[in-house]
Amino acid sequence: MRLEEALRERRFEVILALCGLILVGTGVFWWRGGGKTETQIEILPEAAQSQNQSGEGTVVVDVAGAVSSPGVYRLGSGARVEEAIASAGGVTAEADEEWMGRNINLSVKLVDGMKIYIPARNQNTGEASTSRANSQNSNQTPEEKTQNNGALQVKIDINSASQTQLEELPGVGPVTAGKIIAGRPYMRIEELIEKKIVNQRVWEQIQDKISLW
Repeated sequence: MRLEEALRERRFEVILALCGLILVGTGVFWWRGGGKTETQIEILPEAAQSQNQSGEGTVVVDVAGAVSSPGVYRLGSGARVEEAIASAGGVTAEADEEWMGRNINLSVKLVDGMKIYIPARNQNTGEASTSRANSQNSNQTPEEKTQNNGALQVKIDINSASQTQLEELPGVGPVTAGKIIAGRPYMRIEELIEKKIVNQRVWEQIQDKISLW
């Protein structure tokens, strides 16, 4: 009876004590992170986000010809032709820099799978071959020209030929010749039709009269 009476007399203090314990326990639980779910957010740099979205952080190009170290190189997307040549050790003393100045745009952005070829000064380019063939042809009689016409079919190098030489191709005028030059360098002659530089009619006339390098 005494215990029951004591509990009745102190029930208010007991209730307060229990409430206090509950509050303390709840506070400790939340302080330690219980019941809290944190969302982990990883902030990527802008460059990394761009690479992940595009999947193209680098380009692979083939640098050949009169350079110090010809080979296949990986460069960052957005790199220029000038950087690719520099990666190959730059051009050698034998490089035809005059030809480069006419035909290679060093500021063009690299494209994956692109080939950059630097000819040597003593190398036969389409320009030299065509000039030599024209010289030989001019010394022949009309009969000889007719007889040897098939043997003198020199293909025009679309990566090195001049505006005048390109205009000698059937169906190619000044505007189309300019487009061909602006689209250099080419890795395949089919790029002329794929990139709509020439139409189907012109392509059918010139495809067996052109070459690369």
